[in-house]
Order: sequence, then structure tokens, then C-alpha cells
Amino acid sequence: MYRLVPALRCLFTKHTTSLRDSRTSACNLYALRRTEVLKADLRILGTGNHQDDAMVKHITRGELWRMRVELDPTALRDSVWPAQIRVRAFRTEDAEPLHHLLEHGYRRGGGSIEAFEAWLPAVTGDEEFDPELCFLADSDDGLAGAALCWTSAFVKDIVVHESWRGRGLGEALLRHVFATFAARGAPAVELKVESTNSNAVRLYERVGMRLIERLPMS
Repeated sequence: MYRLVPALRCLFTKHTTSLRDSRTSACNLYALRRTEVLKADLRILGTGNHQDDAMVKHITRGELWRMRVELDPTALRDSVWPAQIRVRAFRTEDAEPLHHLLEHGYRRGGGSIEAFEAWLPAVTGDEEFDPELCFLADSDDGLAGAALCWTSAFVKDIVVHESWRGRGLGEALLRHVFATFAARGAPAVELKVESTNSNAVRLYERVGMRLIERLPMS
């Protein structure tokens, strides 16, 4: 009887080790599958879970794409504005509402915005700032979208409030930007976008913009 104990102990040890290895393999497989799922859908901008959001941002961290559209005045299409939208230039009293809109638009990724106290002087004090090139889309409920451009024909920010997405406002803003710079004699308009922001990339490609440079994310 006592001679069987070492054998039983060995069998028990092997069984425990095998069980532990199985659990480890299962955990690794789950983690791998979860990673692949997150990688597969680059359109995810936020899940509501802080740990998952951090994982998504880490996994989907890609490149910064520089995109460009050549401006041919004879080929430009007119903007088709959604109902109740009125477009105008930036005024001093728009600073805080515009900052709130940018915060709303970038809260799940796709860009970033400084605190208001730093953002306002940085933007309005820039040598390329022109209030006439800051296009605001007004609705009855407040700002629905905005396109902030530099005088060098560069779109610094373009944002549409979540409640107005899917109605063509982003496309209308971009076409308005193109027409404005074409009238000023600019040969092209450029912008930068995170490569993982697939919705934005599709919009830019739809209005004729093309990738001209891949840049590393800073």
C-alpha cells in the first residue's frame, strides 16, 4: 500500500500541472481572440468601459495620414445642406460653444483638444487664423458642426455633433471649404487624419481626397 503513494503523488502532480496548463492556454486563447476582435473593427471609438477603451486605443494606434484634394473649380460640387442648417463665419462669442463642440467630437478619439484657456489664444493668435475661414454650421439647437481652416488651405479641425451625423453635414462642410479656397486661388486643400478613424477616412475619400503621406503618430 505504501509503495503506491509515490506513484499516486506523481499522477496527481501531472494531473494538476495539466489542469493548470489547460487553464493558462484557455486564458491565452481568450485574450488572443479578444485582441483579434478589437483589431478587426478599427471603427470602434469607445465602448463605455475605461479598461476596454484603453485597450482599443493601444491596439488600434495607427498612423497619421496626410490627405489632399486638387481644386478644379470646374469640377467642384455644390454643398447640399441639411434642413435647418445655416452656415456662417466665426465670431468672438462663438469661442466657448465651438470649444464644447470640439470636445464633444473628439471625446472618443480621432483627435484632441486643449483646455479652453490654452486653446483659444493658440488658435486665434496663430498667424494662419482667419475668422472667415472658420465655418460654423448653426442649427436651431446650437452648433451642429464646424470646419476650422488655416489660410494655407489646411483643414485643422472638422467636427459634426453626434446628433447631426449621417445627414451629410460633414460632406457639405468640406465642399464649402473646397469652394471657398478655390475662389481664393488655392490649388489644393489638405488635412490630417488618424488612419484608424475609418468613418472620417471614408468621408474624405468620398469628396475626392487622397492619401499622399503616412506619418507616425506622435
